Amino acid sequence: MCLIIFSWQQHADHPLILVANRDERYTRPTEQLQRWQDIPEIIGGRDLQAGGSWLAVNRQGRFAAVTNVRDPRPVSEDTRSRGKLITDCLTSDLSLADWLGQLRHTRQEYAGFNLLVGDIRAAQLFCYNNQSDQLQELPSGLYGLSNSELDDPWPKVNRGKQLLDDALHPGGPPDLDALLGLLTDNQQPDEAELPDTGIGLELERMLSPITIQTDDYGTCSSTVLLTDHLGQVQMHEQNRRPGAETTLMTEFWKIDG
Repeated sequence: MCLIIFSWQQHADHPLILVANRDERYTRPTEQLQRWQDIPEIIGGRDLQAGGSWLAVNRQGRFAAVTNVRDPRPVSEDTRSRGKLITDCLTSDLSLADWLGQLRHTRQEYAGFNLLVGDIRAAQLFCYNNQSDQLQELPSGLYGLSNSELDDPWPKVNRGKQLLDDALHPGGPPDLDALLGLLTDNQQPDEAELPDTGIGLELERMLSPITIQTDDYGTCSSTVLLTDHLGQVQMHEQNRRPGAETTLMTEFWKIDG
């Protein structure tokens, strides 16, 4: 994932309302949202190149999502796949706190990442950045996460938070079309607002909108994840690759236990 915007413990009926865009090279092989055949307890999209995911949930109500931390330095061939963090978290028998405690000891084996992990039944949500070794248990609030620290005021983060707040402001149940629609926003921010992450102004400009679209890289999918107080989960994923059919995949289920 390259952008995750989420409301946590704010809505009367939906403790988690999360919207996210996955930005990647269009040619990287993936499977859309589904129940994994080899690990049936996991539901989510899948990276077929490294075998992990960018956002997934298990049937017990644990979920995980990852974003890269932008870093122009080359990645070592020995670096472990960040997408495998999703699988490891969702198949672990440890509590989230214990699992994250173990991860902190191996954090340098991965390129830079932000990891968002939660337990819907336990009403717990954590965000961990392996470069700063910053681990936070999040109170209720509206948050944005891209390729830097949580809530760093990048233009796409600020705009995404405002658009999600606007979509939820009228009250009532969240509108799926509105949530998916905000993920298609392509407003280009002013150059003065862009971060300087060491990749040069041209790339900063290209990567700055909520939706990214270039010849070979961009927003490949958009995901909406909703939970309610009855333990029901719904997950929607829309294919956003240029020229592809914009198929909307949907899964509904009730948390086991």
